[in-house]
Amino acid sequence: MRGLLPSIVLWLLGIIATFALLTGCSTGRKPTHPVVGKLMVDDSPATNAIITLVPVDPSNSNSVNPTGLVQADGSFHFTTYKPKDGAPEGEYIVLVDWTRVDPKTKAEQALVSSRYCNPKESDLRVRISSGMTELPPLSIRSIVSERAGRGYRSR
Repeated sequence: MRGLLPSIVLWLLGIIATFALLTGCSTGRKPTHPVVGKLMVDDSPATNAIITLVPVDPSNSNSVNPTGLVQADGSFHFTTYKPKDGAPEGEYIVLVDWTRVDPKTKAEQALVSSRYCNPKESDLRVRISSGMTELPPLSIRSIVSERAGRGYRSR
C-alpha cells in the first residue's frame, strides 16, 4: 500500500495540472495592448512625470490603473501587470503627477496643476484599442505658465 499512495498522489497532481492547463489558469487579468505616447509640458518633455490611466467608467469592478514614467524625450509606455505590457482596451482619464523637491526647503513642489491628479477635474482623455496604440502627443501647461497668464491648452 505504501508504494501505491505516492503513485496515486502523483496521478492526482497530474490530473490537476492538466485541468489547470486546459482551463487556462484564469487569473482574472484583462488582456493588455502596447501603448506609447509623449507628454510635453510647456513644449518640453515632462521628464520623470508619472502618468496614470483611470477608467472613465468607475463602475467596472475589474478596473486597473496602468501607469507610465515619462522619459527624457517625453516618451512613455504603460505598465499594467508587468513592465511595458500596455493597458487594457477602453476609455481612460489621464492623470499627471509631476513634482520636484526644492533644494532649499526640501519640500515637494507640484510642477503641474493639481487638476491633473484628480479624475473628476482632468480633461485629458485617451482611448486604448486592441493591438498597438500610439497616442497623440499630450501637451499641458505648467503651474508657472498658468500663473504667468499664458493660459491652459491641451492637444
